[in-house]
Amino acid sequence: MWRIAGAVLIMTAIATAEAAPVATQIFELNTILMETTFQVVGPSSKEKGKSSTGTGFVVGKPDKAGAFSYFVLVTAAHVFDDIEGDVATITTREKQTDGSYVVKPKSLFIRDSGKPIFVRHPSLDVAAIYVALPASYGAMKQIGDTLLASEADVSKYEIHAGDELFCLGYPLGASGPYGFPVLRSGKIASFPLTPVKLHPSWIFDFRVFPGNSGGPVYLIDRSRMYNNIINLGETLQMVVGLVTQQLFANDGTSSPRDLQLGVVIPAEFIRETMNLLPADPPESTTK
Repeated sequence: MWRIAGAVLIMTAIATAEAAPVATQIFELNTILMETTFQVVGPSSKEKGKSSTGTGFVVGKPDKAGAFSYFVLVTAAHVFDDIEGDVATITTREKQTDGSYVVKPKSLFIRDSGKPIFVRHPSLDVAAIYVALPASYGAMKQIGDTLLASEADVSKYEIHAGDELFCLGYPLGASGPYGFPVLRSGKIASFPLTPVKLHPSWIFDFRVFPGNSGGPVYLIDRSRMYNNIINLGETLQMVVGLVTQQLFANDGTSSPRDLQLGVVIPAEFIRETMNLLPADPPESTTK
């Protein structure tokens, strides 16, 4: 028999540039990620004279005092690999008093004389780099690393095939107004999901285009049922992974067929990658 729990609100830490993490706070994940997801662009390392584009999103990282003072840009490692040279560009935005925004491209130094400044996961397509954002971002809510779903979270909340997930990105370089990312959604299309060491990628039922890589994939669910309880009034919000690639199949024709499916790397590996960063950022990676 299903049981019904009383009204509860489950929330996870968010961060500001200088504030200590807050364990319980009401927030709206769609908006936070919209404001802190950016297009990453640079000269293509594969096709001379062309540009390469991807997506990155920011996660707050605590300093030694426990305050979320550092920003980390997370993306797919191949987004940086596909950019030639030392400098990429991210599209930040600044809100105006009339409610409009001004797009302000920022240089992001991803290499120093050809040597990567970013860190990458040793076996998966995930990269992370410290990033300096305009001062206006210090007043915005940022997700903290505790909002990255762990394997324990996936098991506890019984995240499973058929769950609807949301994703932000820049398909084929397209964007919304003022350079904001495009929001799309789809369902988890593979099973099983855990243990993540045995299942380091999930199939996601949405069509991936170049430019989507590195985008955050996240869950927002209300009154979710898990542990045989319908948790009335509970809002569950967490980043479950990032987009890494399109899924193709070879049916014997001359070229692989696009299955209109995406591949997602679980957030457990985002956390592992962020843990490879030095405790404190080097000299600013942006100018």
